[in-house]
Amino acid sequence: MDRFVLNAAANAYGIGVALLVIGLLLALAAFFIDVLAVTFDGQLKGGLSIGVPEGSTKIEPKQVGFLAAPNWFLTGFVFLPYAVMQSLKARSAIERVIEALLENRMLVTQSFEVPNREAILAAWRKRSQRWMPVVTAVAVLLFGIVVFDFVTVVAQWTLASEAGLAKLANGITLHHKDYEFDWSVAAVFRGTEINPWVNVIFAGLAYLFIAALGTCFLFATFFYFFAVGGFFSKTNLKNLNLILLPNPKSGDARCGFEVFEEFFDPFIQTAVATAAIALAMYLQNVYLRAPTQPDIFTMVLGPIQDMVEKLLENPGEFQLGDIVNLGLLINIKELSGFKFTGIPLQVFGSAVALLLIVVIVFGYVWWFLRESALSGKDALSKHGNSPVAGVIYTEDERAKIDEIQVWPIGWISLNLLLSCIAVVIASLWWPRLITLILALFIVRALTRVIKTIRGT
Repeated sequence: MDRFVLNAAANAYGIGVALLVIGLLLALAAFFIDVLAVTFDGQLKGGLSIGVPEGSTKIEPKQVGFLAAPNWFLTGFVFLPYAVMQSLKARSAIERVIEALLENRMLVTQSFEVPNREAILAAWRKRSQRWMPVVTAVAVLLFGIVVFDFVTVVAQWTLASEAGLAKLANGITLHHKDYEFDWSVAAVFRGTEINPWVNVIFAGLAYLFIAALGTCFLFATFFYFFAVGGFFSKTNLKNLNLILLPNPKSGDARCGFEVFEEFFDPFIQTAVATAAIALAMYLQNVYLRAPTQPDIFTMVLGPIQDMVEKLLENPGEFQLGDIVNLGLLINIKELSGFKFTGIPLQVFGSAVALLLIVVIVFGYVWWFLRESALSGKDALSKHGNSPVAGVIYTEDERAKIDEIQVWPIGWISLNLLLSCIAVVIASLWWPRLITLILALFIVRALTRVIKTIRGT
């Protein structure tokens, strides 16, 4: 299994492009079978209807098409291909990072001698292979959950007879913990002319490529990254008779730890894209159960859209006070008109679990690397000069050791990344806060473009 993943990692870009093409083909298929844009008002075929949640008078027409579902269209076309590609790049970079550490004499024995390269790589491969059964078990379990969810939530409704549909709809309200009424069951909506079998086959393909293969792969991948943190932990390095040392001769403020950027950069980008998938899942699950919101973008970005329109139409009338009135701290309960005390955790548990796994694994890997790096820093500080044979530090290089920056990423600081994580978690209750992160990355992207243009 590990060899299979390594072969896939060697073709990370090709796999990412293939997934992007699949996402595009799914969108085109949705267009041809009329589920790209679908409206649902609670009415089903045969004069049946879905119950109105407590506290509401009716279900307003809602856009529940494939294109308007960020956990399907955006995930399948953008987030998932990018996340899978970056996760494979991170996996393929691990051995190159180890080899760079050995070459730069940063990974040495406890007696500060150069270790056997093949033995160290073999130790990593052994740990990597040890985690593969866990990763495989997680992927298979999640695949089974997705298949069960598809059968009960999609196929059961779409292929039900008239009597069967009546039985399923009896007593069901919009905020049911298991059932969601969107494009995947559009064939049972009143006013649609979609063939049930076509609907269920298309939904099956979407579930297969996006939910089953894609999301399950990412979930399992994060379990695999525990192996990376474990390998570089102080305990494991001590068991291998190794120590991780800074390299002040690198010419970088990170004192050699910049070699980890080849792994950490795609690792963090995988985490960011996966967090976006988790947030999209969460917001869509909430939106589908909110009776008064016309579409998810209005629910999350409504006032911001109004402000942009006002700015474009009458720039002279725009005031800074308009930003204050965006309602960024309106919570999910207020946005949806929903009594969340009556919603079981299952409604958004999978999205929150995925987000927590991302945060936990990131923290685990970073913490163990940091602890090992600081231990190596202390070892160098005690010696005053390099204890490694043939390496002598200048006075300036020795001074760099005390000011070492262990954080290996250059394009985003640790504090900024932690702030983004905090905002994402807070957006589970105040979803409009996510616009702050969007604005931040847009500004940073524009800044990079401008610097690039000026540099040329």
